[in-house]
Amino acid sequence: MAAKPLPPPRAVYHEARLREVWDLVTAGSDGVTEAGDSSGVSLSFAVLKRQLDDLEIDFGTCGLDTAKINRAVFQTTETDPDRLIDFVAFCAFAARNGKPPGGVDPVLETHAYFEKHKLGALFESMTASLMVVKPDDPKEFLTERLLNLKRNGTPVAEFSDAELGSLFDMSDAAGAGHVSGAKAAKGLEVLVGRVPPEVAENPTRLITREHFIRLARGLLETYGS
Repeated sequence: MAAKPLPPPRAVYHEARLREVWDLVTAGSDGVTEAGDSSGVSLSFAVLKRQLDDLEIDFGTCGLDTAKINRAVFQTTETDPDRLIDFVAFCAFAARNGKPPGGVDPVLETHAYFEKHKLGALFESMTASLMVVKPDDPKEFLTERLLNLKRNGTPVAEFSDAELGSLFDMSDAAGAGHVSGAKAAKGLEVLVGRVPPEVAENPTRLITREHFIRLARGLLETYGS
């Protein structure tokens, strides 16, 4: 199964974890002032340094170098202790000054790990399997599918014709025995993440149940994993 591209890791990694640090640093601090705009809470560097020291914040959880950030905060405090910093500026300051030794980026390492082991495709297969089969016990169902993958190499998204037919029936609410190409495309995309050109280019074409199953089977054989 062809997995959709993962989201840009930088957009969701440092900022989310630094938000947790910022919440800890600002919580209960007597040096907190309101910045008066969308930047929210601000601290002076003197207060920031005291909080980081007292709380022994570990920036390693953010993929950043704690010693480097603490040193940069100390240097700024020495020269301009009353300078205010809000969350946006804090993120930029930490990212700029806290690059880990060797430039190793844990976010990109994780991204590469997902790509190497095709985890995106695996998770999509698991989700598609649940949507098609709708088992009473999802955990047991997925466990069995994963065990079959390990023992026999059987793809997680392995479906019988009856199960593929059930997916078609979800689109054919009226029971007409056929659906438009547009509706068939949605079902196939849920299943495999792809739509064959003959369906994508003909959204008004009628697709029968049998044809849908053949299309799905072909996509699974080509892109399934």
